Amino acid sequence: MASILDLDNVLIGEDQLLDTFGLRYTQDPFTKPLPFLLRATLSAPLGVGWSGSVQVDQRYLPGYIPQLTFGALRSLGARGRAVAGGQLSMGGFGGIRLGASAQRRFGERVVVMLSSPHLPGFLLGGTRGAGLAFSVTVGI
Repeated sequence: MASILDLDNVLIGEDQLLDTFGLRYTQDPFTKPLPFLLRATLSAPLGVGWSGSVQVDQRYLPGYIPQLTFGALRSLGARGRAVAGGQLSMGGFGGIRLGASAQRRFGERVVVMLSSPHLPGFLLGGTRGAGLAFSVTVGI
C-alpha cells in the first residue's frame, strides 16, 4: 500500500466505504420485503366434542424456522359454550413447546380466551417462549 489514504485495497471496497461515509452515495432503487407471516391450517372433528388441527407457519424474521403445531380442542358442557385445548409445537424461535388454552362464550356476542404457547415456561423459569394471551372479543 503506497499511502494510508489509498482505498483500492480495502477489504470492503472503495465504493462501499465511500458510500458508508456518505461521500458518494447512490440513489438506486431497491426492493426489500417487510416482515410477514404465512400460515396454513388443517382442522377436522376427531369424535364427539373433539377436534384436531395441524398448522404450519413461517415468519420472515431473522432466526425463525418453519413452525409445526399439532392441537386438540375439547368442547365442555352440554351446550359447548366452553372449550379447552392443548398444543404441541416444534420450530419457530425455539424447540419443542407445550401450550394450553381455554375459551368461554358468554351470550351470543362475547368470547373470553386465555392461552399460553409454552406452559412449562412459567414453571421452569429458564426456558424461552413463555407467553400468556388474554382476549375478550365482542361481536357486533
